[in-house]
Amino acid sequence: QRMLEKAAPDLMITAAFGQILSAENLAVPRLGCINVHGSLLPKYRGAAPIQWAVINGERTTGVTTMFTDIGLDTGDILLKREIEILPDETAGELFGRVAKLGALVLKDTLIELKNGSLVRTSQDEAQATRCRMLKKEDGHVDFSLPADKVHSLIRGVDPWPGAFGMIDGAPLKFWKPRMLKGSGEPGEILYADAKNGLIVAAGEGAVSIGELQASGGKRMDASSFFRGKALPVGGR
Repeated sequence: QRMLEKAAPDLMITAAFGQILSAENLAVPRLGCINVHGSLLPKYRGAAPIQWAVINGERTTGVTTMFTDIGLDTGDILLKREIEILPDETAGELFGRVAKLGALVLKDTLIELKNGSLVRTSQDEAQATRCRMLKKEDGHVDFSLPADKVHSLIRGVDPWPGAFGMIDGAPLKFWKPRMLKGSGEPGEILYADAKNGLIVAAGEGAVSIGELQASGGKRMDASSFFRGKALPVGGR
């Protein structure tokens, strides 16, 4: 607080700050505080909006600039820009694209603020959704879910906390999923060999895991992982 008052900024800007600023902090800058948020507010208020958008299978997300108030991403909306979530994109890859878009949206916001043309729009509370911070256990893959949900989860927790599961009694980390046609009991191993890689039945359809990592091992493509070995088909 003292440092802010000493600096006496005209404007504060935050992005991925992870804390709620106090009313005393927000009162310091003459023009207020602008936050760059990685979603199309009021959807996905809170932490990890980019990751949860991927996990939830959203087709689009975006960037919103807003005037910060004492609530959790509840301030007036300034500018919004939408971005498509690509079919096999991970949260980490999307984060990079959203960050670049955020810089552009912030630039436009500051230009409009300087020109006096910036419009403030109250958020529609009826459309608001919230998301929490990710936990390590959020990476656990539940193959009873439909294939598209499993596909979204593995991508959404990449790079952190990372997707993992137990295959034939052994813990494995998963990357690069693909949805396939297939049938079996959820979690049933349909293929686990160098030719086919790892294919696991889901609640609907099946999922191919493109890259694997055993505990204490290296991350490698599924064909290399199973070279010279295979897991029994039908295992779980």
